[in-house]
Amino acid sequence: MEHLFQAFRRVQKGLDDADDLLELFQRHENLKDPSTVSVDDRIRLLDLPPRSVQDEAIASVTTLTKKELLKRGAEFPAALSENEMNILMARYWLDGMRCHINDALMNALDLLEDIKEDYSTEVCDRLDLFREPLYEENECKAIENAEAERIRRRKAETEQDLQQDLARVFAKGKPWLQRLWQEDGSKTWGYAIFESPQFVADPKYDVYEGEQKRAVEKSLRRIGSGIEIYRHYKMEKQSWPSQMSSAYRFPDIVDKLRQEFRNRRNRGNLSDGLLPNVFLYLDHESATSLFISHGHVDGMWIWAVDPDYDPENDTTDDYQGYLPVCLKQLVDNFYVARRWQSDLSMKELWDAAQRESNKAFASVEPEMPDKFPLRTESHNIAPESLRVFHPIRNN
Repeated sequence: MEHLFQAFRRVQKGLDDADDLLELFQRHENLKDPSTVSVDDRIRLLDLPPRSVQDEAIASVTTLTKKELLKRGAEFPAALSENEMNILMARYWLDGMRCHINDALMNALDLLEDIKEDYSTEVCDRLDLFREPLYEENECKAIENAEAERIRRRKAETEQDLQQDLARVFAKGKPWLQRLWQEDGSKTWGYAIFESPQFVADPKYDVYEGEQKRAVEKSLRRIGSGIEIYRHYKMEKQSWPSQMSSAYRFPDIVDKLRQEFRNRRNRGNLSDGLLPNVFLYLDHESATSLFISHGHVDGMWIWAVDPDYDPENDTTDDYQGYLPVCLKQLVDNFYVARRWQSDLSMKELWDAAQRESNKAFASVEPEMPDKFPLRTESHNIAPESLRVFHPIRNN
């Protein structure tokens, strides 16, 4: 209990002594008649400023008397002005209106928690039970209601901000963002990603991570994702498969990652909201594209892998179940293609990538690289519009 008294504002301001308050509390804790506690001692034990300071603080924020303010707070908290609500939460300490819980109290609660689990709750409950009958009429209820009203208003403001944000997205952002929100709401959306341990250990990894984050953020802003949809995008790092040799050739690494991804997906270990039909792979080669792009997002790419590709059943000479994808299209055209364009195979997306100068996927619409309308009809890419060229990765 002494820790809580040391955190009292009265003690912090030099108006009281923690040991004296503890002695006063121990003397009165078991009294059956709270009326025997003097007005001054009530103010001290409730950690309130002197009555003259209370009246001055109340007068600075409202024309109501203290009695009238407490009645409003107890019976009609929704009618409280912002300042009336704050002065009640601050327990009439004017300098506490901006920060209702001081650092000293937080430190005291941490110390109590260190003594025993849930001990801080026990001690606070004990003090609250003792102090409840010491309040003036409606005072305890008014303070409690002010705190609850603040939470209610913040929730309402958050909901209003959310609706305004979404309205801007639906009006100005890519059309598919509205469909994403209608289907998923605030769920995570994005990809699972495996990162080569060799590159993770590279000194350039931290630089890459920061630059990649900025590139993706820039791309999300470009499509008009807004705040809410923006913050739910994720590239979730997956643990590297155990006993994977660093000496494996690139196709072997990708194949092992496919097996690992399928196992996690089939066991339900893939986080909800991540695409189940593709995953990303970051290695030195894909990371290099970011470093040599000199800040141009169009030049940055990463490997996208089809987890269900079977090399033994593939009769093509070039496509091997993976392709480079422009980093910015992870949050636009490529995501749309893997999420909703079920008629488009990864092979077709690879074909579309061959017309790009760096052979990294940007769009299936050659004449409009930044346009990818949602379609429900089947889509066939005209063979004459594609140039099939891609070096085979075999090392």
